Amino acid sequence: MIRPLVLAAAIFLACLSGSISAGELRCDDRSVVIRGTEPQDVLDGCEAVKSAARFFVSLGLSIPEGVSIELMEAQHASLLAAHETGNYDAQKNAIRILTYRAAVKATEANEQGLGRITKRTHWRSYIVHELAHAAIHAGCGVACPSRAIHEYVAAVAQLASLPTEELGELLIPYRNLEPFQHLTEITEIYYAINPHYFAVKSYMHYQQQSDPGAFLRRVLAPSD
Repeated sequence: MIRPLVLAAAIFLACLSGSISAGELRCDDRSVVIRGTEPQDVLDGCEAVKSAARFFVSLGLSIPEGVSIELMEAQHASLLAAHETGNYDAQKNAIRILTYRAAVKATEANEQGLGRITKRTHWRSYIVHELAHAAIHAGCGVACPSRAIHEYVAAVAQLASLPTEELGELLIPYRNLEPFQHLTEITEIYYAINPHYFAVKSYMHYQQQSDPGAFLRRVLAPSD
């Protein structure tokens, strides 16, 4: 239960960006509903939605109608596995992600870098990541990209959403990594071995493109 004073403050803040009711916020100008018990988490979720929407414009993607974001206090075997901070359920058009507090606790033993969440901006980037999966799934049509490309684009969207200084700090542990050199290197196997290395190499590869937006649009539209 949210204490009355906290809830009142949340409602006041929500007037700036949408409508809120009992831990539920419908983001302004978006059909995204975020549900959680921590008002700041819910409001931050809408900031992630705005960030993701801005990035998707150049890719010809949009956040699907009716997507929901469920902020979870703990991982649950049938909804959010022990190794997951968040996921997207295409059948239910729903994103599930740990609350900020739960995510910090769940990742505190991880090595420094992308896998250890210590700031809200970093946590919000995980929501952007899952929104990318939702947008790709909704817009892929007949021929959908491979899972590896799904993860490539989601990683790029996630890292691109971070403040420049914070991103630089998060990438320090990976300073010896090289970007992917060819699309054939971007595989589901590499992702499964080390998702964080995969994300960094994907972002570095994306940055090397002469026209990054055009490149992403091309890989998102595979041949039938």
